[in-house]
Amino acid sequence: MKLIISHMLLILLALSACSQADSQASDKQPEQNAVLNNPDYVLLKNNCFACHNPNSNSHDEMLAPPLAGIKMRYMKDYGNRQEFIDAMAGFASNPTKEAAKMQGPVRRFGLMPKPVVEKEELMKIVAFIYDNELEKPDWFDEHHEKMGKN
Repeated sequence: MKLIISHMLLILLALSACSQADSQASDKQPEQNAVLNNPDYVLLKNNCFACHNPNSNSHDEMLAPPLAGIKMRYMKDYGNRQEFIDAMAGFASNPTKEAAKMQGPVRRFGLMPKPVVEKEELMKIVAFIYDNELEKPDWFDEHHEKMGKN
């Protein structure tokens, strides 16, 4: 029963993330709309925002850390695009506690499940993350500063 309820919650959160992102997209500048219509952004939104929702109202609403924070951490450790993509895609394709760069979020949220995407799609998602500025929750900067981590 708990499994059914948690799956229903994830579905509702995914639908909420999609509808919030879609409604906010119309308010953005044309160049931002071009990014939002990018097929790799659509992959990211459809496969990652259920847990990494940049439109969450608070840190307590999150099911996983914001992708903007994850990107910051990987950018700190990997000096170039290919290293970043290989490392992030490698972790996401086979998440383990030992390989996790962010132990605090693993303790708080648990280890992420393996994504249900093909390797090629995962590589496109991670490349999009590297190549683009990501949406951040409104509370992110204050929370990040308070945590004093990067």
